Amino acid sequence: MTKRSILAEAWFGRGRALQRLRRAEEAVAAYRQALAHGGDAEIVIYYLASLGAEPPPTAAPRQLVAEVFDQYADHYDEHLLGPLKYHTPGLLFDAVVRSVPARSDLQVLDLGCGTGLMGARLRALARTLIGVDLSSRMLKVARQRQVYDDLVCSELTEYLRTRSQAFDLVMASDVLVYFGDLAEVLGAVRGTLTEGGLFGFSVEAGDNHDFELKPTRRYTHSGAYLRRVAQDQGFLAETIESKVTREEDGKELMGYLAVLRAP
Repeated sequence: MTKRSILAEAWFGRGRALQRLRRAEEAVAAYRQALAHGGDAEIVIYYLASLGAEPPPTAAPRQLVAEVFDQYADHYDEHLLGPLKYHTPGLLFDAVVRSVPARSDLQVLDLGCGTGLMGARLRALARTLIGVDLSSRMLKVARQRQVYDDLVCSELTEYLRTRSQAFDLVMASDVLVYFGDLAEVLGAVRGTLTEGGLFGFSVEAGDNHDFELKPTRRYTHSGAYLRRVAQDQGFLAETIESKVTREEDGKELMGYLAVLRAP
């Protein structure tokens, strides 16, 4: 490692620590120093954007998402189901089941499947259940559940483009919080669904903008934006409902649960 990259990592680490302490101005200054010393521009600018110091990109950097969840994999379930009181998989599954035909032989895709919390529920509906995730270590945990027919390490839009009209049901629980502009993702999902197929997904709720990158480094989306982008990509909205999906710093976090149909 060069002296330049060591300095960049040191400033970046300081910025992250200051951001956790909610010392935003100091964090921004540290990230600027990381950039000046050769830090990864895509990742550093994403962190700056989360503090309002740069325009937000359309999605989180792939490398960052993969690294974060590789590090998180071994304690992901314990953290989400314990301190965060994570309800999203169960709530989203219940929302989708209301629109699923009375059959259990569906071709099902679990996007951003993580450790398989959603897959364990989807198995009852699926003839074939495929999980896709960027994090190889999350997939290693998911494999231990023995509920998937196949697990694929891939960026989700790239995978979707290889599977035309292949699935009756696509699910994305707590995945699209790492995408701002949802047009590309929804368009790719639309292409992989069979006629009448369903797409169920969750996002964190925001109302002031179509989408906004927060200091948590996750995007929020407005209900109006979800309805508009769904229509633009050729979906019919079965339901878009607001629910408490988990807790953040001891406070209830609101999300949207969306179920869209490919007509």
